[in-house]
Amino acid sequence: MTARPNLKLIFTTPIWRTLDGTAGGAGSQLIDYANAMLEVCALNRVPVVDLYRRFIINQFNYVHWMGPGDGTHPNNLGQDLIGGMMAAGLFDNF
Repeated sequence: MTARPNLKLIFTTPIWRTLDGTAGGAGSQLIDYANAMLEVCALNRVPVVDLYRRFIINQFNYVHWMGPGDGTHPNNLGQDLIGGMMAAGLFDNF
């Protein structure tokens, strides 16, 4: 940060997805990564947008936001929703 003292960071947690919830190795769940990001960002006073919890997608409505694709990547509607949430996070923090 000393090379760019005016640089501002914001992080996002991963979004919910239709897969089994595992991420990476060692049996970690996606929620574990989201929780770790929130904890580390709080310790370092870095803003974070919690897409995992705030994104309204779940197992009952994911087809609307994710479409018939791979269950991991949002469709255009989902991308628009995430964009709005990110914009709100930027306005709230900067």
